[in-house]
Amino acid sequence: MNLEAFPGCPELRDGMLWPNDTPGWGIDLDEELAAKFPYPEHPFNGAWPAIRRRDGSCVRP
Repeated sequence: MNLEAFPGCPELRDGMLWPNDTPGWGIDLDEELAAKFPYPEHPFNGAWPAIRRRDGSCVRP
């Protein structure tokens, strides 16, 4: 996702996150720009897939 779609996100500078000066979280959403980055189709409808098999082994991406 492009961070330009979320104006007001904290900036990473000098190894630290710097918040903006607006009250609250101060993060907005540019809906027109965000529409250019649709959520990909996923067999789990956006849910996290299983990360372990029945035998306890990890599922590799």
